[in-house]
Amino acid sequence: NYSKKSKILRAIFICIVYGYSDYAMELIDSVGQSIFTSNEINKIMKFLNKFTSFSLKFPDFKGKRRIASIFRSIWELLTPPGKRWICNRDRLGN
Repeated sequence: NYSKKSKILRAIFICIVYGYSDYAMELIDSVGQSIFTSNEINKIMKFLNKFTSFSLKFPDFKGKRRIASIFRSIWELLTPPGKRWICNRDRLGN
């Protein structure tokens, strides 16, 4: 049982590193229920919520991407080029 827990936790951390917190949550929902106790699942989900993208928490509606694009443009205007972290795509990962 410890080996299974270890493998699932490693998979979850890999998901987080690559920005797929939604996939990590799906792992817990599908496989974790049979491996972890309810207390362990609560702790893991609390930890995962820290890494969940705001876009996943925000409801989906028509025009959501356009509003996000406007906020991104405002951010780019207000942030000096030397203070930005490298971005070469509009979306990467989640």
